[in-house]
Amino acid sequence: MAIFTPGVAIGQISGRVGGSVFSRNRGGSYIRNGSIPVSVQTEKALAYKGYLSYASQLWASETAANRQAWTSFAQTKTVTNRLGKSISLTAQNWYVKLNSRLLAAGAYTLDIPPVDAPPGTPVISGFTVDAGVGSTEITFTPTPLPTRVSLWVRGAKVQSGTIINVENLLTTLIITPAAQASPLDLEDELIDAFGPLQVGATYVIEARALDTNTGYVSGKVFARTVAAST
Repeated sequence: MAIFTPGVAIGQISGRVGGSVFSRNRGGSYIRNGSIPVSVQTEKALAYKGYLSYASQLWASETAANRQAWTSFAQTKTVTNRLGKSISLTAQNWYVKLNSRLLAAGAYTLDIPPVDAPPGTPVISGFTVDAGVGSTEITFTPTPLPTRVSLWVRGAKVQSGTIINVENLLTTLIITPAAQASPLDLEDELIDAFGPLQVGATYVIEARALDTNTGYVSGKVFARTVAAST
């Protein structure tokens, strides 16, 4: 893995170019050799691909008036990409992004853009993974979450606690029902995603609030823990 300093022509770069992967950590920007991506065919992964595909089909059937409403909506919004830069999305991008989230949560889809603000970011106050008789759960506030707001939890398992960048390893564990109360048991979800709980392994979670009326999500919060056995 080589560390490099971006120059005048390229200020920052992230992602794959040919056989090289560009990324950044606490030591700065670096390049590593990329492996050939493996086609993910798990039931959960296929389901999420299906949500994106179905949302795209819904867009194709929307009326001209509704599409124009999304175009106007998109012109007033920006998002932050992986490099921390503000970028604009198309009307279709926004429609598919919000509606695929709603489909994943089992909620009704939108024909016209939302007008409400995104939900507030939850706070994770505890995260434990116990391969014995103890609890495997997260605790969070507010509890319960507001009406129509779900908790969207993604997770990863790594063998070393020194591995910090796990974004490309995260997989959805659960999107809870709205107004979920704390604590949230994650034992079944972690086992389903990563196999039997492994003492000494590091588990990382990312949580966001998801408004099931709008498809908006809050900011991300992270927690990590080393699995024990009691």
